[in-house]
Amino acid sequence: MKKTPIYTLILLLFLHCSNEKNTTQKPETPPELKVVTVTELSKKVNETSGLIYFNQLFWTINDSGGKPVLYGIDEKTGEITKEVNVTNAKNIDWEDIAQDKNFIYIADTGNNTGKRKEFQIYKISKKDILNQSDKDIDVMATTITFKFQNLPENLETHNHNFDMESLAIVKDRLFIFSKNWGDRKSTCYDVTDGIAKEINSYDPNGLLTGIDYDAVNNRIIAIGYHKYEMVHHKPPFLLIITDFNTKKEHYNKYELSDVKGLQVEGICLKNRDIYISNEKNGNGEQSLKKILFISKK
Repeated sequence: MKKTPIYTLILLLFLHCSNEKNTTQKPETPPELKVVTVTELSKKVNETSGLIYFNQLFWTINDSGGKPVLYGIDEKTGEITKEVNVTNAKNIDWEDIAQDKNFIYIADTGNNTGKRKEFQIYKISKKDILNQSDKDIDVMATTITFKFQNLPENLETHNHNFDMESLAIVKDRLFIFSKNWGDRKSTCYDVTDGIAKEINSYDPNGLLTGIDYDAVNNRIIAIGYHKYEMVHHKPPFLLIITDFNTKKEHYNKYELSDVKGLQVEGICLKNRDIYISNEKNGNGEQSLKKILFISKK
């Protein structure tokens, strides 16, 4: 039998490792985190799912079954001061919001049951919001549709890896992160061109529910909770992916013990600070919170 030269085996091993798409978690001494409540939110957004900061307001949406409305919220009172009705959109399962300089993007991508074949992202001009002074306004959105080339058939509700609940826009590209009920990992897909292209995967051992992109530091900040253990008061978690979509990419996970039992689904940056929002459940009312990094002396 002809033997394969050792240098060929080494080359094959190198190529295999180079093609791996799993980003690793970088060991570090975890910082001390404290989560403080900024304000309780209006009961109109008791299923807040997604968060951005724009034009001196926090903006959020309700998820599955809610109206196709974007809500602008006063940070001090938690009351809604602006409602943007997206007239040509449906809320099948709105899950996250992202923004760039000129547009707001709403991800209608929730797929708990695994039955969806196509997913929508609604693109709204910020000018259409800023040019109308009334509290309740109507806007039209551009619809971006994407799908998966090889989506498995007969996915089992709450036990598959094709629920999509997190959206970011990075350098004019749209990235969706999966919420894997099956293996508790998350896969990042580029969906800009209509077909989901796998970019990388992560292993937070939990369910990713929202993200934001920090353009200054090229990092993704993400929020999530633990499958079913949430009922037993296991804390939600913060995931920070550093050097996003580069060879140096790595991530770290931090549990948020101050908000045990809460279903946290929205996250965004405001002036370099991290804010999160949680739905109403048996452990607390819907609210806006801020994550503080406490320096260790």
